Amino acid sequence: MLHDHRPYDRERGLFYPVPPRALIPSSHPHHDLAHCLAGDRPEERARAAIFRTYVRKAAHPQDRIVISSEPLYRHVLGMDWTSASWSDSSAYWPAREAYLKRLRRWLSPFDVSVLMFVREKRAFAISLAAEMARKQTLSVSADELMTMHSPQLFDYERQIALLSRHVGPVSVVDYDDSVARGGSVVAFYAALGLEPPPGSAMFACG
Repeated sequence: MLHDHRPYDRERGLFYPVPPRALIPSSHPHHDLAHCLAGDRPEERARAAIFRTYVRKAAHPQDRIVISSEPLYRHVLGMDWTSASWSDSSAYWPAREAYLKRLRRWLSPFDVSVLMFVREKRAFAISLAAEMARKQTLSVSADELMTMHSPQLFDYERQIALLSRHVGPVSVVDYDDSVARGGSVVAFYAALGLEPPPGSAMFACG
């Protein structure tokens, strides 16, 4: 949705960067960035650096730059979804902090604040389990995600505290309430003090 309204946004000082395919060969460059920041291969580090260089060159001095990707919330360093240590809090939380510190280094040229949409926990688990099944990443139920495999993802308070400590001040929006009141895109623009684009009610932002 943000991608679709880039001219509208740019007129209002909001910049949602989409690097040319020649620079970042991905149809979802913000997701690609989140994944690259979790990796250590030279090509991943190079793509993350290219993305940042593009943003710095393309942004106007007074722009508010939007990086939007749910995987930024999910990634850690040194393990993936299938790792046996994912459910181990003593391993997960240091790996999560390490990822956020790397993200903050990538963001070091910018003043950063975080706008976080929070879903009802079970609804989030159902959505996440369905996504992983669709991508054939992992076969787990929503209940297994919440209680066994990834309980840390549903510890919103600690996640918010880490984001505040390592990335920037966090503003929280209730996703389910925003949908009921006109859509998460409307809520996103309201949080920035902007009027939403025409026809944006009832769409989810991402």
